[in-house]
Amino acid sequence: MEAAITIDELVARAKQHQSQYQPMPLIEELQASGQGKKPVMIITCMDPRIFPDHLFGLKFGEALVVRNIAGHPRPQLNDILAIDIGLGVAEIMIIHHTDCGSTHFTNAGVRDKLKELHPDSPAVANLDSMDFGAVHQKPVEQSVVDDMNFIRKEAPFVRDGLREKVRGFMLDIKTGELREVKA
Repeated sequence: MEAAITIDELVARAKQHQSQYQPMPLIEELQASGQGKKPVMIITCMDPRIFPDHLFGLKFGEALVVRNIAGHPRPQLNDILAIDIGLGVAEIMIIHHTDCGSTHFTNAGVRDKLKELHPDSPAVANLDSMDFGAVHQKPVEQSVVDDMNFIRKEAPFVRDGLREKVRGFMLDIKTGELREVKA
C-alpha cells in the first residue's frame, strides 16, 4: 500500500505554512497572562479518520490531544501524570470509534508475526508481556468502560479530583454521532 503522503510533502507544506505562522506563547507567558487554564485531555485513536481538532472545532489551548492505537489511556499514563503535574488537566475525555483498526487484529496475532519476522531477536522473550492495543470486546463500548475504569480505579498516582472527571464516548465514523458511554 502506498503512503497517503510522504515526509517530503509534509516538510514542503511546513515551509509554505511558515510564512503565515503565528508564534505560540511560551508556557510562562500563558501563565503570566492568565490564559494558562487547565485544558481538557482528549485520548483517542491514532486512526487518520479521527480528527479531534475538526470534530470539536478546537481552538488554541482548549484541549490536549493524545493519540494511540484504540485511544487507550494505559500506555499514556506517564503522559497523563506529567502533564497534570506540569500544566494541570481539567477533565479526561476518552473517545473510541466504530470500525477501529484495533478490532481487526489480536495481540497474539501481532506477537506471532513479530516472532516469525524476528526469530533470532533477543527481544522475542519480552513479546508475551506486550500489549499492542487490540480491542477484543464486542461491543467496543466495553473497551471504553474498561479504559474509564482504569483511570478511575486502577491507575496509580492519578489525583482524586481528576479520577472523578473522566468520561467516555463512542464516535460513529459514518454518521459523526458522538455518544457518551456510561460506566
